Amino acid sequence: MLRVHGMHSDQFSPVETQDTEQTKKLQRNVSELVRRIDSLHQSAVKVRDVLSEEGLDLRVRLREYCFKLLHTDPERFGLKYIEILWRKAWHEPVSLARQFGGGAVLLDSHLLAGIGQFHNLLQGLSEQYGSMTGFKVEFMLHQEYGYSAGKQKKRTAEQWMVEIGARCLLWLGDLSRYRIDILSDKEKLRAEVLARKYYSQSTKLKPSLGLAYNQLAAVPGAENKGIDQLFFYLKCVTSKEKFEGGETNLKRMLEKTEMEANNLAAKSVHEVSSVYLAQLVSAVLGEKNEDDIILSCQQSLSSIHQATSAGSVPATWLLRTTACVILLIVKLGGNNTASVRVGLCQAWLLALTSHLAGLIISGLGKGLWGDGWTESSISLEDSSEAEDTPPPAEKKKRKKLTDLLRRKRVSHSGSSDESDISDDEEVEDESESDEFVSESDEDEIYFSDSDEDSDDSDVVVESIESELPDTCKVVEVCKELGYLPALTLCCMWLKVQPDVLSGMGDGGTQLWNKLARVFTLLNLNSNKYTKNLKISRLMTRNAGCALEEDFYLREIEIFGDQLKSTDWNTEPAKSGFGETVARMVRMEGWRDWLVGREECLIRWREGEGRAVLVKSSLPEKKCVMKHMAELWLKEEVSNLEKNNPEVCTIIIDAHALTTDLNMVKRVAGYKKFTVIVPQIVIKELDFIKKQVREARLAIRWLEREMSRGHAGLQPQEKDEKAKISLPAPGRKDAGWARYSVLECVAFFAASQEVVLLSGDPEILEHRDTQTLQVLSDLGVRVENVEDFMQRFLGLRDVVRERKRSGEGIRHRSGDGSKQGRAWRRHGRDRRGDRKDVTG
Repeated sequence: MLRVHGMHSDQFSPVETQDTEQTKKLQRNVSELVRRIDSLHQSAVKVRDVLSEEGLDLRVRLREYCFKLLHTDPERFGLKYIEILWRKAWHEPVSLARQFGGGAVLLDSHLLAGIGQFHNLLQGLSEQYGSMTGFKVEFMLHQEYGYSAGKQKKRTAEQWMVEIGARCLLWLGDLSRYRIDILSDKEKLRAEVLARKYYSQSTKLKPSLGLAYNQLAAVPGAENKGIDQLFFYLKCVTSKEKFEGGETNLKRMLEKTEMEANNLAAKSVHEVSSVYLAQLVSAVLGEKNEDDIILSCQQSLSSIHQATSAGSVPATWLLRTTACVILLIVKLGGNNTASVRVGLCQAWLLALTSHLAGLIISGLGKGLWGDGWTESSISLEDSSEAEDTPPPAEKKKRKKLTDLLRRKRVSHSGSSDESDISDDEEVEDESESDEFVSESDEDEIYFSDSDEDSDDSDVVVESIESELPDTCKVVEVCKELGYLPALTLCCMWLKVQPDVLSGMGDGGTQLWNKLARVFTLLNLNSNKYTKNLKISRLMTRNAGCALEEDFYLREIEIFGDQLKSTDWNTEPAKSGFGETVARMVRMEGWRDWLVGREECLIRWREGEGRAVLVKSSLPEKKCVMKHMAELWLKEEVSNLEKNNPEVCTIIIDAHALTTDLNMVKRVAGYKKFTVIVPQIVIKELDFIKKQVREARLAIRWLEREMSRGHAGLQPQEKDEKAKISLPAPGRKDAGWARYSVLECVAFFAASQEVVLLSGDPEILEHRDTQTLQVLSDLGVRVENVEDFMQRFLGLRDVVRERKRSGEGIRHRSGDGSKQGRAWRRHGRDRRGDRKDVTG
């Protein structure tokens, strides 16, 4: 066995011949062996027939001929005949053996022999032709050792060497993955790790190879809460060398995730977030209507907020979640037909960027100065003054820096804090900035950061006796938070699509505010931190090293300029700690680029080591992302929330759920609303669910969300009903459902503002005058469920544009629709049942 599967050093000696007849003879021999192997495979009926001694002899001879052709002309014959060797000697026998079943020992022996062969092949090629562009494979020796060691000639491998090396690593991953099905639990885990390692090394050697990413998605594992498959399939379909089955595999995975969406109660918050992100990808790639994509964006962002609020978040999970949406934008490209979907994905990333910045601000501040730390205000300057004002003197600088990050002084003497209050000049600075911060500290639509709602007037001056944090501690806190890698990735995306910044409009005020705070806190050269020589050395040493997010964006054309100076073969010193230092240095470079842009409202004071905000001197531009209106902050939304701070109660009927379930979901997800579901609505939906598909979908959604404890969705309790001025119909009459809904409305209208959200044409078209009179007496407003959120948010222009273009128009449940026929049949059945009972 050793003689058959062993490899000798003379196999790696180049064939010194120019005889084309010899080459043709080798090619004929390979063709004959391929024919005989195919014949053997066709006649096989069990595993022992496939892995017989005859087959073994044929595979060994095929290997020898392929290697001779490889060394005859590596560039011409190398990859071609190595692929033939892989397919006929290893892939096809393993596929047949897995189909027949059994023979685990024979199959495992065959797989181990293949792993040894490709190991030896890579080692021999590297020794004979040179290392693969500086890339180091972990199991290979890169220099001779012992007394015979001589001076190594540094040679750079050609492109054919890189191609063969990447394929061999890919096939090593395949052979390790095949072993997973035939090994025990402990060995199975080891095979998974090896398969993932080989595939990863293949992607690093040749990042444009889409097949390697497809195989990575096929490796089982739940380290990153279900996000790995989605990420690697998106990498596969966006690679330069696309794998033919990548699109199909991605679609199949998304369909499987859609089925899992009905059973989210047993999943963790991170797994639920991964499912919602997959639904967003499915909606975007499936070219669904704008309302469905907006709903998916809302659900995805809300689930990420819940995941980050639940505790520690895996940094890799959050990083790959962010990368999935960036790859989705790359997949859509610059096609005009996809502009709406691209705009919504851009809005998703902007909202996530703002949220991550807020998490870093609160986490870093509390990690350095304790839970009592509060944010200070950001100075607001006029843009013209910001350019002309010279930097202050050193004495002034220290005084200003103390305003930047403050905490309460711990008093041990019982004296008041008045002795610590700054002079009148500093108080004036705070009063000037309060007006600006009050405009930007409104709650965001999808991310509500409670840590940012503190009153700026409560900021106190830092104690003089308190020690300044060490820069090592700053880096360590950032590393433990795990948010910086994802924020760095968002910044890299913004740098290649700067038009997004100019299209934020008034909604970008809060993002500028957060970024200014982040730049100040992450400044390792700030006088607010004690310098550490270790950090200074790491800042220089890790400046050009490759980070994890760099490999995610490698070989993507739009990121080429940012990554052209990256040293892909150098790992950061000090592992995770050093990577965090490198990211903080990159944030400084991105900050310098950002503050130099005309539309940026941030200015950096190098002498003071802090960021300030300026008033925009540019004329107001039309928002280039008009389709982001429902995802990004709008001035109309902020004004509406100021005028209506109280929570409004929304009561829905069955018609609303069957007419526009997506709109009901959006209403339930909006933090200003509490949706009440009357008990009679559940009974009505259950009665018509066999005839109306929308009723079945509504029941499933209600059951899932109520079992999870949806904060914005509440069922009606038995005692939550009040008498109304209408005579009570019989329980089997058609009007009983509407009467029961009115009783529920009357109960809540007695103590709070109530809106009835309906899709019932009898009410909306003013045909049921008695119901309308009761609602008027109760002071309850009736709203059509269709386009309700657009009307509430003041986005009528979006609605008119969508209706004018024919998008998103739904049929009312009137006379001709399927839903209308079902409702009328439902009413006749009730009246018929009553006649049968009384007759």
